[in-house]
Amino acid sequence: SFSHFRCPYHHWTFALDGRILSMPQCEKDDSLSLEELPCEQALGFIWLNLDQNASPLKTYLSDILAPLENYRLAEQHCHSIWHSPLSANWKTSVDAHNEVYHLPALHPEILGIIDDKKAKTQCFSLHAKMTVPMFTSPQRPLGHRAKKYAQNVYKQMQLPYPIDRQRVTQVLQRQSALPLKEEELNQTQLIYIFPNVQLNLRHNEVMVFRHLPDPDHPQQCRFTQFLLRSVPAEQRPEEREISALDKRYGSITGVDLRIVSHVQKGLQNDPNGYIHLTKNEELIRHMHQTLSTMDLRDE
Repeated sequence: SFSHFRCPYHHWTFALDGRILSMPQCEKDDSLSLEELPCEQALGFIWLNLDQNASPLKTYLSDILAPLENYRLAEQHCHSIWHSPLSANWKTSVDAHNEVYHLPALHPEILGIIDDKKAKTQCFSLHAKMTVPMFTSPQRPLGHRAKKYAQNVYKQMQLPYPIDRQRVTQVLQRQSALPLKEEELNQTQLIYIFPNVQLNLRHNEVMVFRHLPDPDHPQQCRFTQFLLRSVPAEQRPEEREISALDKRYGSITGVDLRIVSHVQKGLQNDPNGYIHLTKNEELIRHMHQTLSTMDLRDE
């Protein structure tokens, strides 16, 4: 219904195709029309590209479209958008969410509901994915804290505890509005979209993480979490600037955000930049090897 848009600062006015229409107190200069950029829709998001010669978005995302099909991201509803500044390079922030190797040390309480030992990874030319079984019998002895956490989670989700896989699947099917297969219901799936986006997919919600570089401070970045659900939000999505210490991030994501600044300091302590990655950190290795093949300015 709009025919043009106007800059609120000097009231320069542009047509929807970018042509400049008017410049108050100045003679209109057509050379100041806006440049058209590639813009496409996919996975429920609008994607812009500054490269006029970039390949089509569908080609770029082709490796990960099949694993995402049943999650129907274009039909999901946004419930909240939170932005937080982090004292870490964007790559360090991405790394923190691209592996489950740290779970026993940093998040021992969730080992009663997630099986990190059976995590599977698959790396594509650019992107990658990781699947981690959930709601299975624990593969290691659980401490009191993990048992209590599992009992609370199962109670909140109205799942049987001790675990009965068949009954768990039946309950998850009732809770999900998506046409998910049994294995998709009983797992959390991470889709890593190179270079700085991650989709964390569960049976009833999707958390999208975006890690933006700070153009002026390489040791800082901006983390954004989008929360998507199948059911519509009761009100306009909440978009806020919040601290990484904010309790709304929860006990898992919140702890990951708080530790990245310490990881960044540790990385800076080695003048040679040496990092040892284990077999459990394949996605991190894949991302950095891919970056190393590209002619990019160090950000």
